[in-house]
Amino acid sequence: MDAMIVRAAATYAALVLMKQYKKETTQTQQGPFELALALFAGEAVAAFWPLWVLFPLFLLLIAAMLKRKKGESGKLQHTSKSPTAAPPLQKERPALAMPLPLIIDGMIQHDHLRELRQTELWLRQQLRKLGYRDIKKIAYCSLKGKESFFIDSF
Repeated sequence: MDAMIVRAAATYAALVLMKQYKKETTQTQQGPFELALALFAGEAVAAFWPLWVLFPLFLLLIAAMLKRKKGESGKLQHTSKSPTAAPPLQKERPALAMPLPLIIDGMIQHDHLRELRQTELWLRQQLRKLGYRDIKKIAYCSLKGKESFFIDSF
């Protein structure tokens, strides 16, 4: 019974420390719910881990809190600020995740053509190469990749 009380007190302390670490709350905001949760967690953990296994976890948690109070961040630095970071790769433009519809119900989507940095003339030439002369007869046309068209006609 005494070990369970010690384990519950340690679990409660860990919960309070974690809550303060995460949200930086004060101890006055802790309620009886946390104590009941600590008692329940203490009993559940007692079945699997002895108290000496949990002690290093508490030490790590306290070390993280002390590090945070000193003003050091536990987050990784941005790679561009790191002196040993490799320069980022430059791409012309990001790859399109979804194909852009260029024609919907016989109407050319000019804003999508602008995104591709192409003109209506270019689109008409590409469609002529594929055998489509009348844009009004195309229900849907999209571009996937650089030169792969999907065309559905009426």
